[in-house]
Amino acid sequence: MLFAKLENKHTILMFDAKTYKFKGELTAKSRGVSKLAPNGNDVYYTNDYHFQKMDLQTGKVTASRKALQGTEAVSLDFVKKGSKTYLAGLLGNTGTFFTYDVASEELVVDRFVLPEAGVPIYNLAAGPDGNIYTSSYVSEKMGVYHPQSKTFSSIPRVGQVESFATVNGRFYLGVYPAGIISELKAPSSPTQLFTIGNGQNRPVAMTGAKGTNYLFIGTHPKSGEIGGSLTIYDTITRNHSVRRNIVKDQSVISLTAHQSYVYGSTSIFSGKNLEGKQNAVLFRMKSTSPAGKIEILPLGIKNPRMIHALVSDTKKIYGLSDGNFFSYDPQTKKTQTVNIVKNTSGRFNNGTLVIGNDGLIYGTVEGTLFSVHPGTFKKEILKSTGAERLTKGADGVIYFTSKDELFSLKTHQKVMWGKTELVKGQIGKATMKQAATLWKRNDDGTLEKARTLKAGEEFRVYRYLAEKNGLYGVGGGLFIEKSTSSVLYETPSKSKLALLK
Repeated sequence: MLFAKLENKHTILMFDAKTYKFKGELTAKSRGVSKLAPNGNDVYYTNDYHFQKMDLQTGKVTASRKALQGTEAVSLDFVKKGSKTYLAGLLGNTGTFFTYDVASEELVVDRFVLPEAGVPIYNLAAGPDGNIYTSSYVSEKMGVYHPQSKTFSSIPRVGQVESFATVNGRFYLGVYPAGIISELKAPSSPTQLFTIGNGQNRPVAMTGAKGTNYLFIGTHPKSGEIGGSLTIYDTITRNHSVRRNIVKDQSVISLTAHQSYVYGSTSIFSGKNLEGKQNAVLFRMKSTSPAGKIEILPLGIKNPRMIHALVSDTKKIYGLSDGNFFSYDPQTKKTQTVNIVKNTSGRFNNGTLVIGNDGLIYGTVEGTLFSVHPGTFKKEILKSTGAERLTKGADGVIYFTSKDELFSLKTHQKVMWGKTELVKGQIGKATMKQAATLWKRNDDGTLEKARTLKAGEEFRVYRYLAEKNGLYGVGGGLFIEKSTSSVLYETPSKSKLALLK
């Protein structure tokens, strides 16, 4: 006999294992049935907290007298202990298990007492309170890292968090498997706001939009469903609306806000085989009109299967598409790309991007940690294996995960001094008070005019030559002549220099 449990239903279908002929249904709340009992005739499952024995010859089902006291079996198997064989298995994901003597109906429910162990970190985000929050596989707890004290704590009863977002100082979580949207006020457990429904169970993307009270949520559907959704939650009225299949048969797997728009991206892996038939898309909508028109944008990338990460600065949208990093300029509608990895796996949740305080874009994809300069598009691979998710803390530090560990990546932070960035090796700054000459020094020591400088221009000074009236070296063999009437020369303060260390 072949048994098949229907997802989200209390039904097990039965088929003849040789002919595949349908043989009927069982009402069952366990996740399946046991292997064949040692007598070669019976299988066991649970329903309404009682063991059910099914005789495969007659089809008769007999319920046990003793109950499991409020929980159903996750697994059922036969194990040998001494000379006796017991039916045994797990009850839920808390370490509770049972042993059941099918002959005497003696039932023992117990719990494994095991030391805490690390579990793989599934997701992380920086909260509005400056702490770093992590969600893990299986464990219902959420980990919290406190950067100031360098300590860890945990929050119980959270679940597997697919996405995080902060809107107007409030911290929201999208939780699998029921598509739950919750609000977290640490250190308390989160408060459930609503369930998305509409065949959705993974809220994989969330973002707020400046100047609005909306939380935008992108989802991937549950097994057996086709097509994701975009849900908009009004954090003031606490009402929400679900826009299913805004891109037909595709999931909405990443979101970011830019100026007056919310940008979203999709995956073709959304419950239907669209490989070679459709492409993933980048779209946008007015952030103040959640029920408004969806505009599909010409991204110019060949046959994208999933666009699985988005982030934005004041000028451009940055993203990942099948392992390629790209920038999209909403003004010129031009796209620039650079390859990071050859191949990507999965349907979503395989890439993250943040903008560092140094202006570089940092990301992870297929275990690779990288950075890209948004101007030159020069890439650097920082870690080639094991890097999974990343976020940027309020302190500017970038945090990333690898299995059950949390790592930090301290980036160079720009130290601005007027219009220019203060850099190591710089001894001062020259600001033009009025028009003057920028000199180029030739190999023979003579000076020739490079160009005329305008009032207000600023230059880093790297050295000083005691020639003519004095020359400020501004790099590249160029100099500005010392003059109290045309040049204001300043040296950096100790506090500025301390920031460079």
